[in-house]
Amino acid sequence: MNQHLGVISIDSEAGVYDARRKVQQCFRAIGESDSQAARFSVAVSEMVRWILLQDSQVRLAIDMVDSDIESSIHLTFESDAPLGSAPDLGSFWGLPKEGDSSPHLVRICERRSRMPVGTNAIHRIRDVLEKKSVAELMIEIEAKNQELLKHKEELEQAVEERTAQLGEAMAEAEEANAAKSAFLANMSHELRTPMNAIIGYSEMLAEDAEMDGNEEYVPDLNKIQSSGSHLLALINDILDLSKVEAGRMEIFREDFSLDDMIADVEATVQTLVAKNGNSLENKVDPPIGVVHADVTKVRQTLLNLISNSSKFTESGVISVTARIEVAAGCRTAYVAVSDTGIGIPEDKIDHVFEEFTQADESTTKNYGGTGLGLPLSRKLCQLMGGDLTAKSEVGKGSCFEMSFGID
Repeated sequence: MNQHLGVISIDSEAGVYDARRKVQQCFRAIGESDSQAARFSVAVSEMVRWILLQDSQVRLAIDMVDSDIESSIHLTFESDAPLGSAPDLGSFWGLPKEGDSSPHLVRICERRSRMPVGTNAIHRIRDVLEKKSVAELMIEIEAKNQELLKHKEELEQAVEERTAQLGEAMAEAEEANAAKSAFLANMSHELRTPMNAIIGYSEMLAEDAEMDGNEEYVPDLNKIQSSGSHLLALINDILDLSKVEAGRMEIFREDFSLDDMIADVEATVQTLVAKNGNSLENKVDPPIGVVHADVTKVRQTLLNLISNSSKFTESGVISVTARIEVAAGCRTAYVAVSDTGIGIPEDKIDHVFEEFTQADESTTKNYGGTGLGLPLSRKLCQLMGGDLTAKSEVGKGSCFEMSFGID
């Protein structure tokens, strides 16, 4: 039975070495001794080298003729160059040259084995022939490296182009946002003045109505005043936020009593706190004393925090604490507002500091609000050299702590 075992392509000295090694292993597989297998493999390598002098590539086909009593390996050298004058290796190496069927073929046959070759040996020979040489593997690796390098360059170019596009889009967005902020900052007077006039005239008309005995008009006038005040507060937040973003918000530092300022704010928000059945506790102990900061912005931030706690707390307690810390020679004031309200999920805490955003949609539906108070308060604290942080637990309440430099 004639079985084709495989083909070895050889085009370099490394290929000659690989072919020699594989042929030697093939001969061993059919029972030849190490010395005889080495002689055969040397003969093959000499033939390959001679052919490579005539052509750039040699193809070595290996076949096995197997019978019940003996086996033999047939080697066929094939080249594009004429091989009629190829050396007769059989006279010295024991590999008789067979009849040529083509001027481009040389066949030699190994001396027959005394015993037939089993299936396992044939499989081993095929494994040897199919196993790629180091040179072949290096060529494949180099090809893969070149392919990967090409993909890398294409990817880097695509990333560079996309980054440039994103940079242009970001620049356009920032320019548009800056224009919006500058416009709103410039419109501060034009927006606030009409609202203040509406609120002021509604108060005057309500007072005149009471004095003239036209009390049936008072509730409607009070609604105008209340709605105008709410709209003015919203306009103020938007304008202040726009001023911060436009870099036009200035800090005016002065000396003031932090304890007195906290007490004034608490008196201002008592009605709002009591609206939901809450109580407000001042836990500033010991007293802080005089600090140097922007009193208007500190008061505005504290008002926002207490108002926020009042909105999300029912029949609970809202408390205010304060302390001073010194680090690296600089003093910082910390004022915290804690409540026993609904709390904020841990994964939603960062969202409350995003503009026009609240913890979730249900918060807006149930409690109202625009989502501007906390973002604005944080930006004001940062302008004053501090920050606004939050800790919360659902069902137990929240604590917002503002900090600001006081030197």
